[in-house]
Amino acid sequence: MKETEKLIQILTKFGPHKLPILEISGANNGKLENRLYENIKAGKYKSEKEALLDLYETEEDYNRYRMLKSRLKQKLFNQLYFTEDESRPSSAAQKKCYDFMHQGKSLLLLTEYKLAEQPYKKALEIANLYEFTDNVIECLSNLNFIYSQLPHPKAFYDTLATSKKYKELKADEDRSYEVYYSSKLELQKSVVHQKKYLEKLPSLIRELKGL
Repeated sequence: MKETEKLIQILTKFGPHKLPILEISGANNGKLENRLYENIKAGKYKSEKEALLDLYETEEDYNRYRMLKSRLKQKLFNQLYFTEDESRPSSAAQKKCYDFMHQGKSLLLLTEYKLAEQPYKKALEIANLYEFTDNVIECLSNLNFIYSQLPHPKAFYDTLATSKKYKELKADEDRSYEVYYSSKLELQKSVVHQKKYLEKLPSLIRELKGL
Protein backbone atom coordinates (compact mmCIF):
# COMPACT_ATOMS: atom_id res chain seq x y z
CA MET A 1 0.00 0.00 0.00
CA LYS A 2 2.84 2.42 0.88
CA GLU A 3 4.38 2.16 -2.59
CA THR A 4 1.04 2.84 -4.26
CA GLU A 5 0.42 5.78 -1.91
CA LYS A 6 3.84 7.23 -2.77
CA LEU A 7 3.23 6.90 -6.51
CA ILE A 8 -0.11 8.69 -6.18
CA GLN A 9 1.53 11.49 -4.16
CA ILE A 10 4.21 11.93 -6.84
CA LEU A 11 1.67 11.99 -9.67
CA THR A 12 -0.58 14.38 -7.78
CA LYS A 13 2.34 16.78 -7.29
CA PHE A 14 4.20 16.43 -10.57
CA GLY A 15 1.76 14.76 -12.97
CA PRO A 16 -0.47 16.43 -15.59
CA HIS A 17 -3.72 17.94 -14.35
CA LYS A 18 -5.93 17.04 -17.30
CA LEU A 19 -4.63 13.62 -18.30
CA PRO A 20 -6.74 10.92 -16.59
CA ILE A 21 -4.72 8.55 -14.47
CA LEU A 22 -7.04 5.67 -15.33
CA GLU A 23 -9.34 4.91 -18.20
CA ILE A 24 -12.97 5.32 -17.18
CA SER A 25 -14.95 2.41 -18.51
CA GLY A 26 -18.17 0.59 -17.83
CA ALA A 27 -16.31 -2.55 -16.76
CA ASN A 28 -16.46 -3.30 -13.06
CA ASN A 29 -12.66 -3.64 -12.81
CA GLY A 30 -12.25 -0.17 -14.29
CA LYS A 31 -14.63 1.28 -11.74
CA LEU A 32 -12.86 -0.52 -8.90
CA GLU A 33 -9.46 0.73 -10.04
CA ASN A 34 -10.70 4.31 -10.05
CA ARG A 35 -12.36 3.82 -6.68
CA LEU A 36 -9.18 2.38 -5.20
CA TYR A 37 -7.13 5.23 -6.68
CA GLU A 38 -9.43 7.97 -5.41
CA ASN A 39 -9.75 6.45 -1.94
CA ILE A 40 -5.98 6.00 -1.53
CA LYS A 41 -5.47 9.57 -2.75
CA ALA A 42 -7.99 10.79 -0.16
CA GLY A 43 -6.23 8.81 2.59
CA LYS A 44 -9.28 6.68 3.31
CA TYR A 45 -7.44 3.41 4.01
CA LYS A 46 -5.12 2.75 6.93
CA SER A 47 -4.47 -0.86 5.95
CA GLU A 48 -4.76 -3.37 3.10
CA LYS A 49 -7.60 -5.07 4.97
CA GLU A 50 -9.67 -1.87 5.04
CA ALA A 51 -9.24 -1.46 1.28
CA LEU A 52 -10.10 -5.12 0.64
CA LEU A 53 -13.31 -5.01 2.69
CA ASP A 54 -14.37 -1.67 1.24
CA LEU A 55 -14.01 -2.85 -2.35
CA TYR A 56 -15.04 -6.52 -2.08
CA GLU A 57 -16.79 -6.77 1.32
CA THR A 58 -15.09 -10.08 2.10
CA GLU A 59 -11.57 -11.27 2.88
CA GLU A 60 -12.09 -14.26 0.58
CA ASP A 61 -11.49 -11.97 -2.43
CA TYR A 62 -7.95 -11.09 -1.39
CA ASN A 63 -6.43 -12.47 -4.62
CA ARG A 64 -8.81 -10.36 -6.71
CA TYR A 65 -7.88 -7.30 -4.65
CA ARG A 66 -4.16 -8.07 -5.02
CA MET A 67 -4.53 -8.28 -8.82
CA LEU A 68 -6.58 -5.07 -8.85
CA LYS A 69 -3.90 -3.22 -6.88
CA SER A 70 -1.18 -4.63 -9.16
CA ARG A 71 -2.97 -3.32 -12.27
CA LEU A 72 -3.42 0.09 -10.65
CA LYS A 73 0.24 0.26 -9.66
CA GLN A 74 1.36 -0.57 -13.20
CA LYS A 75 -0.83 2.21 -14.60
CA LEU A 76 0.62 4.61 -12.06
CA PHE A 77 4.16 3.66 -13.11
CA ASN A 78 3.18 4.27 -16.75
CA GLN A 79 2.05 7.78 -15.84
CA LEU A 80 5.55 8.67 -14.60
CA TYR A 81 6.42 9.42 -18.25
CA PHE A 82 4.23 12.53 -17.96
CA THR A 83 5.64 13.96 -14.73
CA GLU A 84 7.53 17.26 -14.66
CA ASP A 85 9.42 19.08 -11.91
CA GLU A 86 9.86 22.68 -13.01
CA SER A 87 11.41 23.70 -9.68
CA ARG A 88 14.80 22.26 -10.76
CA PRO A 89 15.73 23.47 -14.28
CA SER A 90 18.47 20.90 -14.91
CA SER A 91 16.22 18.02 -13.81
CA ALA A 92 13.38 19.31 -15.97
CA ALA A 93 15.77 19.60 -18.91
CA GLN A 94 17.08 16.08 -18.45
CA LYS A 95 13.51 14.74 -18.23
CA LYS A 96 12.72 16.45 -21.55
CA CYS A 97 15.93 15.01 -22.99
CA TYR A 98 14.93 11.50 -21.92
CA ASP A 99 11.44 12.01 -23.37
CA PHE A 100 12.91 12.82 -26.80
CA MET A 101 15.31 9.88 -26.52
CA HIS A 102 12.43 7.57 -25.67
CA GLN A 103 10.54 8.77 -28.74
CA GLY A 104 13.60 8.18 -30.88
CA LYS A 105 14.20 4.69 -29.48
CA SER A 106 10.55 3.74 -30.01
CA LEU A 107 10.81 4.77 -33.67
CA LEU A 108 14.14 2.95 -34.05
CA LEU A 109 12.57 -0.27 -32.82
CA LEU A 110 9.94 0.17 -35.53
CA THR A 111 12.78 0.70 -38.06
CA GLU A 112 11.48 4.23 -38.78
CA TYR A 113 14.99 5.62 -39.09
CA LYS A 114 14.18 8.95 -40.75
CA LEU A 115 11.48 9.78 -38.19
CA ALA A 116 13.78 8.75 -35.32
CA GLU A 117 16.44 11.26 -36.38
CA GLN A 118 14.52 14.38 -35.28
CA PRO A 119 13.79 13.48 -31.63
CA TYR A 120 17.40 12.37 -31.17
CA LYS A 121 18.62 15.69 -32.58
CA LYS A 122 16.36 17.56 -30.12
CA ALA A 123 17.62 15.43 -27.24
CA LEU A 124 21.23 16.02 -28.34
CA GLU A 125 20.70 19.79 -28.35
CA ILE A 126 19.49 19.71 -24.74
CA ALA A 127 22.21 17.28 -23.67
CA ASN A 128 24.93 19.50 -25.16
CA LEU A 129 23.51 22.63 -23.54
CA TYR A 130 23.40 21.08 -20.05
CA GLU A 131 26.51 18.90 -20.48
CA PHE A 132 24.69 15.59 -19.95
CA THR A 133 27.60 13.55 -21.30
CA ASP A 134 25.90 10.15 -20.98
CA ASN A 135 22.92 11.44 -22.97
CA VAL A 136 25.16 13.05 -25.59
CA ILE A 137 26.95 9.74 -26.18
CA GLU A 138 23.71 7.77 -26.42
CA CYS A 139 22.17 10.29 -28.85
CA LEU A 140 25.28 10.33 -31.03
CA SER A 141 25.46 6.53 -31.01
CA ASN A 142 21.86 6.20 -32.17
CA LEU A 143 22.18 8.98 -34.74
CA ASN A 144 25.30 7.26 -36.03
CA PHE A 145 23.33 4.04 -36.48
CA ILE A 146 20.50 5.94 -38.20
CA TYR A 147 22.94 7.50 -40.68
CA SER A 148 24.38 4.07 -41.44
CA GLN A 149 20.88 2.85 -42.35
CA LEU A 150 19.60 5.81 -44.43
CA PRO A 151 22.52 6.00 -45.55
CA HIS A 152 24.20 9.41 -44.99
CA PRO A 153 28.00 8.79 -45.16
CA LYS A 154 29.13 12.31 -44.17
CA ALA A 155 26.76 12.50 -41.19
CA PHE A 156 27.82 8.97 -40.22
CA TYR A 157 31.53 9.82 -40.04
CA ASP A 158 30.90 13.20 -38.38
CA THR A 159 28.85 11.66 -35.56
CA LEU A 160 31.35 8.81 -35.23
CA ALA A 161 34.25 11.26 -34.72
CA THR A 162 32.27 13.41 -32.26
CA SER A 163 31.17 10.33 -30.34
CA LYS A 164 34.80 9.25 -29.85
CA LYS A 165 35.66 12.67 -28.35
CA TYR A 166 32.76 12.48 -25.90
CA LYS A 167 33.70 8.95 -24.87
CA GLU A 168 37.16 10.25 -23.95
CA LEU A 169 35.51 13.02 -21.93
CA LYS A 170 33.25 10.45 -20.25
CA ALA A 171 36.30 8.42 -19.19
CA ASP A 172 37.70 11.53 -17.45
CA GLU A 173 34.33 12.24 -15.83
CA ASP A 174 34.11 8.64 -14.59
CA ARG A 175 37.59 8.85 -13.08
CA SER A 176 36.73 12.17 -11.42
CA TYR A 177 33.58 10.61 -9.98
CA GLU A 178 35.56 7.64 -8.67
CA VAL A 179 38.24 9.78 -7.01
CA TYR A 180 35.85 12.30 -5.46
CA TYR A 181 33.23 9.93 -4.03
CA SER A 182 35.74 7.29 -2.93
CA SER A 183 37.58 10.00 -0.98
CA LYS A 184 34.34 11.26 0.50
CA LEU A 185 33.51 7.76 1.78
CA GLU A 186 37.02 7.07 3.07
CA LEU A 187 36.96 10.31 5.06
CA GLN A 188 33.83 9.16 6.88
CA LYS A 189 35.57 6.15 8.41
CA SER A 190 37.42 6.02 11.75
CA VAL A 191 39.70 8.85 12.84
CA VAL A 192 42.76 6.58 12.47
CA HIS A 193 41.75 5.68 8.91
CA GLN A 194 41.07 9.34 8.08
CA LYS A 195 44.55 10.38 9.19
CA LYS A 196 46.13 7.76 6.92
CA TYR A 197 43.92 8.71 4.00
CA LEU A 198 44.67 12.45 4.38
CA GLU A 199 48.21 11.69 3.23
CA LYS A 200 46.81 10.67 -0.18
CA LEU A 201 44.67 13.78 -0.67
CA PRO A 202 47.28 16.14 -2.18
CA SER A 203 48.00 13.77 -5.09
CA LEU A 204 44.29 13.04 -5.56
CA ILE A 205 43.49 16.77 -5.61
CA ARG A 206 46.20 17.30 -8.24
CA GLU A 207 44.69 14.47 -10.30
CA LEU A 208 41.22 16.01 -10.07
CA LYS A 209 42.54 19.40 -11.12
CA GLY A 210 44.25 17.75 -14.08
CA LEU A 211 41.06 15.98 -15.09
